[in-house]
Amino acid sequence: PPGGIVHHTDGDPENTKLAHFYFKKAGLLKKVRFHTGDALESLAKTKGQFDVYYCDIDKEGYPAAYRAVSKRAKPGNIVLTDNLLWSGKVANSNPDPTTKAILEYTRLFWNDRNFASSMLPIRDGVGFHLRLKSPRKF
Repeated sequence: PPGGIVHHTDGDPENTKLAHFYFKKAGLLKKVRFHTGDALESLAKTKGQFDVYYCDIDKEGYPAAYRAVSKRAKPGNIVLTDNLLWSGKVANSNPDPTTKAILEYTRLFWNDRNFASSMLPIRDGVGFHLRLKSPRKF
């Protein structure tokens, strides 16, 4: 929307430069705030409310991302998460630590009554979590 702002976060300064270039080329540079560094630290330092949260950080950090976003998200907010299928590794009977972190993140959202969660089987699995107005009942 006209007053909307996008917060771009990336740990790699080169990716931030590249994003800056493309947002400028698209004529949207004034609508973007750039944060280079740890995404969760950037989120904690950034005031305001967000309509959409997109998570694609280091997978070991996914459980911490759930804790940060679940406390901050308000009813109607959406959380999108990439790589929840993790190239099929989430179906392994003996998952590695990275896969375990993804599985924990997924369980946390699916068990949180404040969110309606689904997974879109697009590419490597995209999680879709909608913050509800009131906790769902089982």
